Amino acid sequence: MKQIASGSLDCNVMVWNFKSSMRAFRYHGHKDAITSVKFAPSGTLLASASKDRSVRLWIPNVHGKSTVLKGHLGTVRCVDFSFNGRLLLSGSDDKTVKIWSMPGPHFLSSLSGHINWVRACCFSPDARLVLSGSDDRTVKLWSVTDNSCIQTFHNHTSAITTVAFHPSGTCVAAGSADHTINVWDIRTNQLLQHYPAHEDVVNSIAFHPQGEFLLSCSNDSKINLWDLTSGLLSCSAPFHVGPVNSVCFSTSPGEYFGSGGADNLVYVWKCNVEKAHVPARDLLTGAVLEPGTSAADAPQLPTGRPATAPPVGAASRLAPGEGNGPSVIPTDLPHGPRSPVQAAQFHHQQQRSAAQNGDPLREFQNYPRPPPPATSPPSPLLPQPQLQQAQPQMPSFSAPPPP
Repeated sequence: MKQIASGSLDCNVMVWNFKSSMRAFRYHGHKDAITSVKFAPSGTLLASASKDRSVRLWIPNVHGKSTVLKGHLGTVRCVDFSFNGRLLLSGSDDKTVKIWSMPGPHFLSSLSGHINWVRACCFSPDARLVLSGSDDRTVKLWSVTDNSCIQTFHNHTSAITTVAFHPSGTCVAAGSADHTINVWDIRTNQLLQHYPAHEDVVNSIAFHPQGEFLLSCSNDSKINLWDLTSGLLSCSAPFHVGPVNSVCFSTSPGEYFGSGGADNLVYVWKCNVEKAHVPARDLLTGAVLEPGTSAADAPQLPTGRPATAPPVGAASRLAPGEGNGPSVIPTDLPHGPRSPVQAAQFHHQQQRSAAQNGDPLREFQNYPRPPPPATSPPSPLLPQPQLQQAQPQMPSFSAPPPP
């Protein structure tokens, strides 16, 4: 892991560096709130979308030079890069999804078919397909070759807020304002799984790079980790104060995930879900990116938050930890006061970072994951029934008391 980017209502894009010798970068250029951020696969470009109807492409270094893309007639809600970085996707309140060629950038085509705002869009792993979700309650699958809509899913009963492709490219998922998450097989166009996932709007979802888990966040302040094999809730993390607006995994092997919320904070978590049958208490460990505590104090904080209250909207970068655990150090480049973090996204290194060695800041209890029933028919996604619903009576989860 090398960097994590965040965008906020303060119109700033922040890039947090995980090297102790580098400060966080703050980029200002948008004239309205940031709605989405996305790193190119190479890490040499960062795209941001804004309510000012533009997309900006930033070079994520100390200079922060940017190029402006204008073509939408409404708020740009989402951006995504293809796997090779040659295409850029943007979705907008003008009801369209636009495809741009890189480098350049140059406008290529527009996907029209939604009858309300487009809130989410993404490329398939091979960049041959595009997935989009809209306030018209539909999820659409598009062909990049001829810009045609090849399938529309109608299972949600309210606006679609987030969409994602499974790493295999054979399944897609969507989260909605109806508090649920649906997973479909795009080869058979069948609904595979339905999750009554949250108690409020589902704001963001992300598949683990290995494909066995799904991460979600909501206005109910919770981050939920779903086991796709069993169809059960694996872990719930209610640590943001207020709505959680964005979650993302670092890419393969998916050792980390980040979250941004209306409390103006960005969290980074160490994630052990890639290890089979990992003990419950070792599933997640994390640190909050904000000032107000020293490296020596941070590992002793049971809630992952500093004992002294920081300025509203402040955040800080995570420094390499030595000895007892990860350390949190302050920076003078925070998001502004009362500026909820709307989006977060990783740029990573292939090598494992030494910054996360040491004791966790917080340990979590999670529900034990039972093995799939032996009689369950094989699913195109994972070994589970064709349609499996998460348990609605799932108990809440909390951290053990501090030592």
